[in-house]
Amino acid sequence: MTTNNPNNPFLIHIIDDNETEREAASWYLRVAEYETRTYENAGDFLKTFNPNSLGIILLDIQMPIINGVELLEILEAENNLMPVIMLSGTGTLQNSIKVMKTGAIDFLEKPFEGQEL
Repeated sequence: MTTNNPNNPFLIHIIDDNETEREAASWYLRVAEYETRTYENAGDFLKTFNPNSLGIILLDIQMPIINGVELLEILEAENNLMPVIMLSGTGTLQNSIKVMKTGAIDFLEKPFEGQEL
């Protein structure tokens, strides 16, 4: 799903295999007047990925085939300019440290509140 807001040039990419979580994050952000695009998996995101794009990536850690940490590593190798915020329903200190070292700028535990996001 994509929403368009001409007053906000940034696109927030939400990559999460859980439809409920993905759509909730998109809804919270659309209410705050951000433009969003959702992806069910990393492969769908990579089909349209442009490392020079403006925006932000919200990325779930636990996904099939290419997990969030693997995608984060791919993005770093492609010189991605968009900040990445990792999302996880199984947040641990070890996961937080690993994703921050891999290049994420923040780590949010699911479920999250709209204000948190």
